[in-house]
Amino acid sequence: MLDYEVSVVPSPANGTITGDERITLASLRDGLTEASFTGNALDVIAVGGDAASTEKRDGAWIVRFNRPVARGERAVLALRFMGKPARGLVIGTDHIHTDYFACDWMICTQDRPGDKATLSLTITVPEGLRALSSGRFVRGYPGSWTWRLDRPTSSYLYGFAAGRFAFSEQKVGAAVLANYAEEDVASADDLAAALADTPAMIRFFQDRAGLPLPGGGYQQLVVAGSAAQESADYSTLGWDGLSPVLKDPTEDWLAAHELAHQWWGNLVTCASWDDFWLNEGITTFMVAAWKEKRWGRAAYDREMTLLRARVDKARAAGVDAPLTFHGPYPSLGLKRAIVYGKGALFMDALRREMGEARFWAGLKRYTRIYAGGAADSRDFQRAMQAEADKPLGPLFDEWVY
Repeated sequence: MLDYEVSVVPSPANGTITGDERITLASLRDGLTEASFTGNALDVIAVGGDAASTEKRDGAWIVRFNRPVARGERAVLALRFMGKPARGLVIGTDHIHTDYFACDWMICTQDRPGDKATLSLTITVPEGLRALSSGRFVRGYPGSWTWRLDRPTSSYLYGFAAGRFAFSEQKVGAAVLANYAEEDVASADDLAAALADTPAMIRFFQDRAGLPLPGGGYQQLVVAGSAAQESADYSTLGWDGLSPVLKDPTEDWLAAHELAHQWWGNLVTCASWDDFWLNEGITTFMVAAWKEKRWGRAAYDREMTLLRARVDKARAAGVDAPLTFHGPYPSLGLKRAIVYGKGALFMDALRREMGEARFWAGLKRYTRIYAGGAADSRDFQRAMQAEADKPLGPLFDEWVY
């Protein structure tokens, strides 16, 4: 996929959505006659452009073309859809926001993270609501807002929100940090205290990545409940996970984790879910690295101890998979123990093996080389090996493969 141009009208009253979409793609082979997209509960009610018809087949949306498309040639598929998404939209009394499953509220590919595309998104909502989305704000009229995401991005990271949000913003160097909060989720003072360290987190992750904040801006949306989801250029943070910092400032994992994803996961994305640890293991490790910077080495060591206990629990349950393990896992919790926990512990082992300077130089190399694209474990290994003074193959074989 090359580009999605989407215009949606969500209805907070009943959880439905209607939309028009233009998908631009390039064929990777001669004579392409159809394209496959993630199946969902929407109905495609009209087609145009190079699309001739649609059908649901084996749980996927199939769009047939009105002509064979040659290798390297582009096609534009125009679709009109409507329906009630089974997932991906969270409806509140006076707000609506997306939650991970972008391809449930639009037509896209959820499970090909390495297939990145740009996005234009227009949202029409009742007047008086404030909206946010992935990308650069282009224009706004009463009830209608448009953003453009010029950086090719995995479609699972597309998202939007609209509601009667409290709002504040500030500059962090050249970047703009904006905070949105669902009304009555917390007092203004508590919100400010809970998010006070985000500017310092941005500066820390920029330094470790060797790259500025992607897109030049970042938005934090605070909602009731336990949400914890990164999107392109913004994150949704549930107050249940965020509020513990008011009693213990070292419990700042949620804001740090979702922010770190802007580099590791969003800017550099795993090429397939087989290498999902590159998103989550690196990010979980970077939360510990932030804690070390902010609260001292004891805070870092505590994170490693907690992660080790999580992995040990998985092993006791009979799960000790390599990081590139495809699955299936017995449960989501056990999968997370490996992908998040073991992935972060591997980063710690790599840090100790390479030494401080070489390890951080390797992470910068990896992030810079694959920024805007996708990578697999071998790509990561090559980047780290280029900065190492000893072979890393045995360590990667032990942990990753």
